[in-house]
Amino acid sequence: AIGAFIFVFVFIKFVFGGGKPKFPILLRDKNIKYSLRLVDKEKITHDVIKFRFALPSMQHILGLPLGAHVYLSAKINGELVVRPYTPTSSDDDHGYMDLVVKIYRANVHPRFPDG
Repeated sequence: AIGAFIFVFVFIKFVFGGGKPKFPILLRDKNIKYSLRLVDKEKITHDVIKFRFALPSMQHILGLPLGAHVYLSAKINGELVVRPYTPTSSDDDHGYMDLVVKIYRANVHPRFPDG
């Protein structure tokens, strides 16, 4: 009976977070801007690209809740552009973050005349 109790306790602890190894989390503070290196671009269709960004180490996880988004910022033609994106990778993926992005080219879509 004691062995069964210990097994159930260990099983519950493993399932509810006690048994999983802890990994370094990148997004600990939502007020900090993190610079990530683009390591790969994969063309999915003529206007959809998967971008892979490296995290600080292969052990790091992003640490973003499912369905949440990150803001990407870049200077384009001298102007700061900030857009929200939801990563397609999860915390099961160590060392990288993937974003799948639809690219709107200039003068192709009426809602996005500048692309």
